[in-house]
Amino acid sequence: ILAFDLLRAIAILAILLTHSTAYLGYKYIRYTILIFTPFFAKIGLSLFIFISGYLIHYNNSKISSIKDVLLFYKKRILRIFPLYWAALVVFTFVFYDYFGILSSQFTMSNASTLFSFHNLLIHLLGMQMLLAPTYSTPLLTLHFVGTIIILYLIYPFLMLYSKNTSRFLLISFLVFMVLALISYSFKIIHENFFSFYPIFIAGIVLSRVNVSDRWMYNPYFAIIPTLFLLSILLQDRLFLLLDPRFSIVTTSSEAVSSSLAITAIKGFAASIGLSYEVVRFAFISISSDVSMILFCVAQLWIANICINDKFSPLISSIISYVSTASYTVYLFHRPVLALWVSLAGRIHIFPFLQDFITIILIVPALFIVSYYIQNKESLLMKRFFN
Repeated sequence: ILAFDLLRAIAILAILLTHSTAYLGYKYIRYTILIFTPFFAKIGLSLFIFISGYLIHYNNSKISSIKDVLLFYKKRILRIFPLYWAALVVFTFVFYDYFGILSSQFTMSNASTLFSFHNLLIHLLGMQMLLAPTYSTPLLTLHFVGTIIILYLIYPFLMLYSKNTSRFLLISFLVFMVLALISYSFKIIHENFFSFYPIFIAGIVLSRVNVSDRWMYNPYFAIIPTLFLLSILLQDRLFLLLDPRFSIVTTSSEAVSSSLAITAIKGFAASIGLSYEVVRFAFISISSDVSMILFCVAQLWIANICINDKFSPLISSIISYVSTASYTVYLFHRPVLALWVSLAGRIHIFPFLQDFITIILIVPALFIVSYYIQNKESLLMKRFFN
C-alpha cells in the first residue's frame, strides 16, 4: 500500500507544480517552472489513472454477475461523488465569481457557458467527458473525474467477458475502437479519454500478471522507460527552442508547434498520403501514451525498490498523509489558490512574498485541511453505508 501511496504523492505534486504557474506572482519563478514542467500535469494524471486501473483490478478482480457489477458501481459512486459534488459547488461560487472576489486574471470569458444550468447538470452526473464536446464543456480540472467515471463504467463489463489476459486485451481494444467510432460519428466522448484509456488498461494488465515477478526488479527495466520518457520531453523542448517564434511566456508544454516539427510531420504525412492533422494527432497520441505507460511502470518499479529499502516511520507517515489528501487536494486546489492570489493582489503583497506564503503556508494548509476532510468523509461513508 505504501508503494501506491508514494505514487499518489508523486502524482499530486506533479499536478500542483504544473498548475502553480497560473498562481505564482514572481515572473522569474513562474518562467523557471515552465521550463522544467513539460507534460508534468499529464504525468500526474497518468499516474492517478494507472494506479486506479491497478488497484481497481486488485480489489475487484472477481466480477462474475450483474450483482457484482451493481456492487462495484455503488462503491465507486460513494468514493467519488460526495467530494466531487462539493468541489463542483465551490468551483461554481468561486469561478463564476458571484461576488466579484477574483482577480481579472481568473475571469473566464466562457463563464456563462461553463456554469449554465445545462452544463452544471451534466457535471453533476459526472458525464462531462462522455458528452463533450457537443453537449458539454468540461470544467477545468474536474474533467479528470469525468474521465475516471467512464473508465469505471466500462471496467466491470471488461471483467465479465475476460477469462484471461489475452482475451481482456482483445476486448479492451474492441471497446476502444467502438468508442472511437461513436466519438467520430456523434462528436461525443472527449479526446482526453482516449489518451488515458490505454494507461488505465496498462494498470489493469500489470495487476493481472503479478508485479512481484522478478522482471520488475531488473535495473534495466527502470532505465529504459525513464530514458524513453526523457527523450520525449527533451524532444518537445528542442522543437520549441529551434522555433524562432519560441517564447517561454506563451509556450504550451504539450504542444508540438515549432516550424521544424510541423515541416517534418507534413513531409511524412505527404509521403504516406494522409493529412497533416491525422499524422500530427497520431504522433502526439502514440508518443504520449507509450511514454506515459512506460513512465508509470517505471515509477511502480522505483516505488517497490524504495519500499523494500524501508522508509523511516516519519517519511512513511508523510507519504501516507499526502496520498490520503491527494484526491481532495486535486479537487479543491484551483479555487483555493485563485482566492488566495486574488486576496494577495487586493492587499498589494509583493509577488515574491506572495509566492513564499503560497509555498510555505497555503499549500501545506491545503494538504492538512484536505486530509481532515478526506478522513471525515470516509468515516461518514462507512457509518451510513457500511
